[in-house]
Amino acid sequence: MKWALVFACALFASALSLDPIAVSAQVAPKVGAPEIEAVARELMDPCENCKGKLLSGCDCEPAAKLKEEIRARLQRGETKEEIVAATVAQYGEWIRSAPPKSGFNLVGWGMPFALIGVGVVGIALYLRRAVRRRAPSTSQPTPQPTPQPMPLLAATPTTLASSALGGLPAESSPEWDRRLASELDRFNR
Repeated sequence: MKWALVFACALFASALSLDPIAVSAQVAPKVGAPEIEAVARELMDPCENCKGKLLSGCDCEPAAKLKEEIRARLQRGETKEEIVAATVAQYGEWIRSAPPKSGFNLVGWGMPFALIGVGVVGIALYLRRAVRRRAPSTSQPTPQPTPQPMPLLAATPTTLASSALGGLPAESSPEWDRRLASELDRFNR
């Protein structure tokens, strides 16, 4: 009996020396909203009506239940990666908000950048060809002939007729000259 009394006193003394706040912090760590939201951003909402939304941005009943489960797991001391892995095991890969950056999923991460690169190269090649088609093959521009004005004082009715007809060669016949002269006289009246 004497040993039982000594053991009880030692147990009572050790209980008094413990800090109750430190004991409660070891048993259940305090979990706040930022820790829950950090895990919730890694997951999608499991609700059928809210598919496509992040768990952190939804307040429906299934989302609230999953957030409460996350809170309980965090209080038990599980890490974010362990909680995400357990949730993926329970619901499937679709619950992840982004595919993991490993294996075949790297194609999903790299494909947009590859397509943008191919598009930029394709546009550059197209523009290069379009500019080459329009540009002359020589470096010096080809001189264009300048039209020479025809002096009216030196013009004869035959040369005036040929220029009026668009440069067609005029026949030098007396009838043509007479007809042209009469037309010009009538025009000048």
